Amino acid sequence: MWLSSKPDPSFPVSILQAGLKVSILMLHMLLTEHQEVPWKAIRYLTGDIVYGGRVTDHWDQRCLQSILGKFYSPMALQESYGYTVDYVYRPPPPEISLSVCCEYIEGLPTVDAPELFGMDQNAGTAFLANQGRALIADLLAAQPRLTAAVGSNKTNDDIVLDLVSDTLKYLPQRVDSTSDGLTAGLLDPRLGSVSPDRLRQMTQKKLSQDPLADHADQSVYVTVLRQEINRFDRLLGIIHTSLSSLRLAVKGEVLMSEQLEEAYNALLCNRVPKAWEQAAYESCKPLGAWVDNLAKRVDFFSGWLDLVRKDKTSKSRMSRESGVTSTPTPSQSSMSVSAPRDHPNAFWLPAFFFPQGFLTAILQTHARERNVPVDSLSFCYRVLNEKWTNQELVHSESNVDFKRVAFQVRKCLKCDWAT
Repeated sequence: MWLSSKPDPSFPVSILQAGLKVSILMLHMLLTEHQEVPWKAIRYLTGDIVYGGRVTDHWDQRCLQSILGKFYSPMALQESYGYTVDYVYRPPPPEISLSVCCEYIEGLPTVDAPELFGMDQNAGTAFLANQGRALIADLLAAQPRLTAAVGSNKTNDDIVLDLVSDTLKYLPQRVDSTSDGLTAGLLDPRLGSVSPDRLRQMTQKKLSQDPLADHADQSVYVTVLRQEINRFDRLLGIIHTSLSSLRLAVKGEVLMSEQLEEAYNALLCNRVPKAWEQAAYESCKPLGAWVDNLAKRVDFFSGWLDLVRKDKTSKSRMSRESGVTSTPTPSQSSMSVSAPRDHPNAFWLPAFFFPQGFLTAILQTHARERNVPVDSLSFCYRVLNEKWTNQELVHSESNVDFKRVAFQVRKCLKCDWAT
């Protein structure tokens, strides 16, 4: 159940079945060759050798060893020992006949309780939810693909082509829409007569205008922004390439590969294709909500990039007017409230691919401002002692306009950023 509640491609069912057989044979060998039960050897060979080679996460290894310790323990030989509090699961007596043992096994519950594995009821809920999703996916995959949609004259190919067209129009190719023209200009066939040196100069000139280029006085937040944009650009590139190829394959212009067929079936089932999931962040949303959420994330970082671009332009203009590039004067610092900035007023934390990197950037910024070691800093959390009435819960906003708060509002607002 522990492995089933956490699906992992490195733990297929065949590996679990083979590991169970090997564990039984190894247990029989150790018990017959030793007068005393080698508990430590049994736990090590079963947890670290048979199954441990497939468990790479440190916390998963601890969980596996804890589960094995409940069964491979000297306490299990005592008559009063039980694997659960209600003693439904308990070791059979040492002197018991085969028929009585079979009756005891048949009397056990059909579905094992999560408590048997030292887990909460949520593990059982996750296990059943995964089984339900797998069953629904199998039923959808078994449906005929050549019939027209109910209540319409569209075939499955027409539905997929409409989804492909709408998604390509809805999602940009890159977070920075202005970079599309840069790339297109450098790859324009009309530049065929341009010399390589001239082309290199044009490339360096345009790339030098990148507001996210490395600078000595660059903020840590800008570094995080550049990393996030690279991740989103990679994901958007995979999506556009996949959908463009799928459209050609549906029209019969290219061969339908196994990956394109999987994307075809996923679009019909309102499911995110596996190729997208491998390059994307963790999400449980269906395809429609997933695409809408991705567009909002891209829009957030696009607005942040515009702030950085305006901040860089403002600093360059001030440097040309003053003729210096030193730190701002007190009069300039007093204008920092109305001057452009390189980060939003508020951050939408769930929008990040890697929010841990952003939180680390906050600690680094504070460490530089206070001149303290970053290792000595940590986040403190305080639970607010505020109770909401039923009327406030009913009339409260279900969704927060994070873009308005982040890029337009200057003062602090009471918002719930968990949405």
